[in-house]
Amino acid sequence: MLSNKVKYLLLVAVASLTVACNNSKDQALLWGETKCYDDFLWVKQTPDTLKQTLCFDFNDDARRYMHEPLKLGVFKKGENNEFVQLKEDEVELFVDGQKVEGNVLTVPVSCQEMEVGVVLTKNAEVKTHYWYLRPIDTAGLERINDKAVSAASDDDAIMSIKLRKSHRMNPLAEGLLIFALIVLGTLILWFVVIKPIQFPSFGVNKLELIGPEPYLNTIKLRRYRKLVLTSKTTTQSWLSRVFTGEIKYSVNQIWTADVVFEPKDKRSIRIRPAKNEYLTDARIMKIDEEYTLENLTTQSKTIMKIS
Repeated sequence: MLSNKVKYLLLVAVASLTVACNNSKDQALLWGETKCYDDFLWVKQTPDTLKQTLCFDFNDDARRYMHEPLKLGVFKKGENNEFVQLKEDEVELFVDGQKVEGNVLTVPVSCQEMEVGVVLTKNAEVKTHYWYLRPIDTAGLERINDKAVSAASDDDAIMSIKLRKSHRMNPLAEGLLIFALIVLGTLILWFVVIKPIQFPSFGVNKLELIGPEPYLNTIKLRRYRKLVLTSKTTTQSWLSRVFTGEIKYSVNQIWTADVVFEPKDKRSIRIRPAKNEYLTDARIMKIDEEYTLENLTTQSKTIMKIS
């Protein structure tokens, strides 16, 4: 709820009314600003109530001769520049928290202060509105703003006011969008920058394994981030495959312990045999060169080559 307490003095004399305000658009009183948004899921628009306080000072003669309340309406300019009273489907008026029927402010002679709240409905356009406070029933006043009521022009108004209505994104939709953008940005950062550094894939095409007889195997390496020679069937979770890269498992009972191959650069890879199970003549394998992997338990050997 938006509330600005600004007091306006309406000086009422016998059969006359004086108001300290200017009717021009440039000097119109800014009543307030409200931001609207469309409903989204469980978050619905709760219209702001723009409040101002009007203060009335009736002199003794006015209190003596005014027997009916002063009635004020809120108007806008129509297509032909005529005053058109605002309807409740466009704006709702509240006085001291109570809804005003017909958008007519009733000001009895005993009234000294009135808190007026304005609620713009969904039918009100998203723009800056210029409205005018005009008497509907002068309660016998003969003059308004030092002008005779009978000679007053249709363009005369007690007060010109300005309200702004702007549109914003639903807070829930905005929050979800920001969250989605953060997640998207994080994913892009991960897949484009971090993942290639932390979990690089092989730059070589394949690994050839020969022995012990009759074992012979050619394993494609490109696009995998790791190769594991193992005797046990192993599966990798889809989450790990997506975020860290796919691991290639080559299952055969000749492997008494796991032997792991990992990328080093575009022309070489690393080999990490299980300790006390395998012995290799190099820990870095270069392209088109042969290396030997010896099983210390079975004394069998495997010739390895990458290309």
